[in-house]
Amino acid sequence: MVDAADLERRRIERDLRDGAQQRLVAMAVNLGLAKAALGDDLPEAARQVIDTAHQDAKDAIAELGNLAGSPSSCGAAGTSRR
Repeated sequence: MVDAADLERRRIERDLRDGAQQRLVAMAVNLGLAKAALGDDLPEAARQVIDTAHQDAKDAIAELGNLAGSPSSCGAAGTSRR
């Protein structure tokens, strides 16, 4: 019974890493691309909103990695603090 519960827990951890984490990484990348594409034309208020959303996505990636019980594999997405 314990083995079955452990296998299920590992499956859930893998699903979290492989599903939600990948979507969060894509969102973080897209927010960074949006900011870069808009460049200097972006009003400061909009830049702050994008910066905050970008950081929130990166923080969620790190938290999800911790929740899933493994190190985040998203270092390339830039999970460092501002």
